[in-house]
Amino acid sequence: MRKAIFLISLLIVIAISGCILDGFTSYDHSQFKIKYPQDWQVRENFEGRIVDFLQPQAAAHFSVVSIKPIPQDITDPEQNIEEIIGSLESQGFYVVERAPIIIGENPAFKIVGTDSENTGSFAYIWTIKDNKEYILSYGIVMEKYNAYISTIEEMINSFEFK
Repeated sequence: MRKAIFLISLLIVIAISGCILDGFTSYDHSQFKIKYPQDWQVRENFEGRIVDFLQPQAAAHFSVVSIKPIPQDITDPEQNIEEIIGSLESQGFYVVERAPIIIGENPAFKIVGTDSENTGSFAYIWTIKDNKEYILSYGIVMEKYNAYISTIEEMINSFEFK
Protein backbone atom coordinates (compact mmCIF):
# COMPACT_ATOMS: atom_id res chain seq x y z
CA MET A 1 0.00 0.00 0.00
CA ARG A 2 2.82 2.42 0.88
CA LYS A 3 4.52 1.61 -2.38
CA ALA A 4 1.34 2.43 -4.32
CA ILE A 5 0.92 5.74 -2.48
CA PHE A 6 4.58 6.59 -3.13
CA LEU A 7 4.23 5.78 -6.85
CA ILE A 8 1.05 7.84 -7.18
CA SER A 9 2.70 10.75 -5.35
CA LEU A 10 5.74 10.48 -7.60
CA LEU A 11 3.58 10.51 -10.73
CA ILE A 12 1.73 13.61 -9.50
CA VAL A 13 5.03 15.41 -8.79
CA ILE A 14 6.36 14.46 -12.24
CA ALA A 15 3.16 15.65 -13.93
CA ILE A 16 3.16 18.97 -12.04
CA SER A 17 6.86 19.60 -12.61
CA GLY A 18 6.46 18.83 -16.31
CA CYS A 19 3.81 21.54 -16.56
CA ILE A 20 5.98 24.01 -14.69
CA LEU A 21 9.12 23.16 -16.65
CA ASP A 22 7.60 23.59 -20.07
CA GLY A 23 5.73 26.74 -18.96
CA PHE A 24 2.52 25.81 -20.79
CA THR A 25 -0.97 25.08 -19.55
CA SER A 26 -4.07 23.83 -21.36
CA TYR A 27 -7.16 25.66 -22.50
CA ASP A 28 -10.22 23.44 -22.99
CA HIS A 29 -13.11 24.44 -25.22
CA SER A 30 -16.03 22.22 -26.14
CA GLN A 31 -14.61 21.74 -29.66
CA PHE A 32 -10.83 22.00 -29.21
CA LYS A 33 -7.95 21.98 -26.77
CA ILE A 34 -4.73 24.02 -27.01
CA LYS A 35 -1.67 24.66 -24.85
CA TYR A 36 -0.55 28.22 -24.18
CA PRO A 37 2.17 29.89 -22.04
CA GLN A 38 1.16 30.11 -18.39
CA ASP A 39 2.01 33.80 -18.16
CA TRP A 40 -0.15 34.80 -21.14
CA GLN A 41 -3.57 36.36 -20.56
CA VAL A 42 -6.65 34.48 -21.77
CA ARG A 43 -9.49 36.63 -23.11
CA GLU A 44 -12.70 34.89 -24.17
CA ASN A 45 -15.46 36.15 -26.48
CA PHE A 46 -13.78 39.48 -27.24
CA GLU A 47 -14.74 41.32 -30.45
CA GLY A 48 -16.35 38.18 -31.82
CA ARG A 49 -13.34 35.90 -31.40
CA ILE A 50 -13.67 32.67 -29.42
CA VAL A 51 -10.47 33.10 -27.41
CA ASP A 52 -7.31 35.22 -27.48
CA PHE A 53 -4.01 34.37 -25.79
CA LEU A 54 -2.03 37.55 -25.14
CA GLN A 55 1.66 37.87 -24.32
CA PRO A 56 1.98 40.18 -21.25
CA GLN A 57 3.99 42.92 -23.02
CA ALA A 58 1.70 42.78 -26.10
CA ALA A 59 4.53 41.48 -28.29
CA ALA A 60 2.50 38.49 -29.53
CA HIS A 61 -0.98 37.02 -29.57
CA PHE A 62 -2.72 33.87 -30.77
CA SER A 63 -6.46 33.65 -31.41
CA VAL A 64 -9.09 31.10 -32.24
CA VAL A 65 -11.11 33.50 -34.34
CA SER A 66 -14.14 31.44 -35.27
CA ILE A 67 -15.71 28.04 -35.72
CA LYS A 68 -18.66 28.02 -38.06
CA PRO A 69 -20.65 25.50 -40.06
CA ILE A 70 -19.94 25.35 -43.79
CA PRO A 71 -21.62 23.62 -46.75
CA GLN A 72 -20.81 19.93 -47.08
CA ASP A 73 -19.34 20.43 -50.55
CA ILE A 74 -16.46 22.48 -49.09
CA THR A 75 -13.88 20.00 -47.82
CA ASP A 76 -10.54 21.57 -48.70
CA PRO A 77 -9.22 24.57 -46.72
CA GLU A 78 -7.53 25.81 -49.95
CA GLN A 79 -10.79 25.81 -51.90
CA ASN A 80 -11.51 29.55 -51.50
CA ILE A 81 -7.98 30.71 -50.71
CA GLU A 82 -7.63 33.22 -53.58
CA GLU A 83 -10.82 34.97 -52.47
CA ILE A 84 -9.57 35.06 -48.88
CA ILE A 85 -6.16 36.44 -49.91
CA GLY A 86 -7.86 39.11 -52.03
CA SER A 87 -9.96 40.17 -49.08
CA LEU A 88 -6.91 40.38 -46.79
CA GLU A 89 -4.88 42.34 -49.36
CA SER A 90 -7.71 44.84 -49.80
CA GLN A 91 -7.33 45.57 -46.07
CA GLY A 92 -3.57 46.33 -46.33
CA PHE A 93 -2.28 42.82 -45.59
CA TYR A 94 0.80 41.86 -47.67
CA VAL A 95 1.14 38.12 -48.19
CA VAL A 96 4.73 36.89 -47.79
CA GLU A 97 4.09 33.16 -47.43
CA ARG A 98 1.28 30.72 -48.13
CA ALA A 99 1.45 27.03 -47.49
CA PRO A 100 -0.52 23.94 -46.58
CA ILE A 101 0.09 22.77 -43.01
CA ILE A 102 -1.30 20.22 -40.56
CA ILE A 103 -3.15 21.30 -37.43
CA GLY A 104 -4.72 18.86 -35.01
CA GLU A 105 -3.82 16.04 -37.44
CA ASN A 106 -5.98 17.80 -40.02
CA PRO A 107 -5.03 19.47 -43.34
CA ALA A 108 -4.99 23.26 -43.06
CA PHE A 109 -3.74 26.29 -44.97
CA LYS A 110 -1.66 29.14 -43.55
CA ILE A 111 -1.16 32.63 -44.94
CA VAL A 112 1.60 34.74 -43.38
CA GLY A 113 1.99 38.42 -44.06
CA THR A 114 2.69 41.87 -42.74
CA ASP A 115 0.95 45.22 -42.61
CA SER A 116 1.77 48.23 -44.78
CA GLU A 117 4.26 49.60 -42.23
CA ASN A 118 5.90 46.20 -41.63
CA THR A 119 5.31 46.53 -37.88
CA GLY A 120 4.46 42.88 -37.35
CA SER A 121 4.08 39.43 -38.78
CA PHE A 122 0.53 38.13 -38.94
CA ALA A 123 -0.91 34.79 -39.98
CA TYR A 124 -4.27 33.22 -40.62
CA ILE A 125 -4.85 29.47 -40.54
CA TRP A 126 -7.90 27.74 -42.00
CA THR A 127 -8.95 24.16 -41.52
CA ILE A 128 -12.14 22.17 -41.92
CA LYS A 129 -13.27 19.45 -39.53
CA ASP A 130 -16.71 17.81 -39.39
CA ASN A 131 -18.27 20.41 -41.74
CA LYS A 132 -16.98 23.29 -39.63
CA GLU A 133 -14.46 25.91 -40.65
CA TYR A 134 -11.89 26.77 -37.98
CA ILE A 135 -10.02 30.07 -38.36
CA LEU A 136 -6.98 30.73 -36.18
CA SER A 137 -4.65 33.71 -36.27
CA TYR A 138 -1.52 35.08 -34.67
CA GLY A 139 0.48 38.25 -34.66
CA ILE A 140 3.99 39.10 -33.50
CA VAL A 141 5.61 42.53 -33.26
CA MET A 142 8.39 42.46 -35.87
CA GLU A 143 11.32 43.18 -33.52
CA LYS A 144 10.14 40.35 -31.22
CA TYR A 145 9.47 37.82 -34.00
CA ASN A 146 12.46 35.57 -33.27
CA ALA A 147 11.65 35.57 -29.55
CA TYR A 148 8.04 34.39 -29.99
CA ILE A 149 7.66 32.41 -33.21
CA SER A 150 8.68 29.12 -31.54
CA THR A 151 6.07 29.71 -28.81
CA ILE A 152 3.39 30.31 -31.45
CA GLU A 153 4.48 27.20 -33.36
CA GLU A 154 4.26 25.15 -30.16
CA MET A 155 0.73 26.43 -29.64
CA ILE A 156 -0.22 25.49 -33.21
CA ASN A 157 1.31 22.04 -32.81
CA SER A 158 -0.60 21.48 -29.55
CA PHE A 159 -4.01 22.23 -31.07
CA GLU A 160 -6.37 19.23 -30.84
CA PHE A 161 -9.93 18.74 -32.02
CA LYS A 162 -12.44 17.15 -29.66
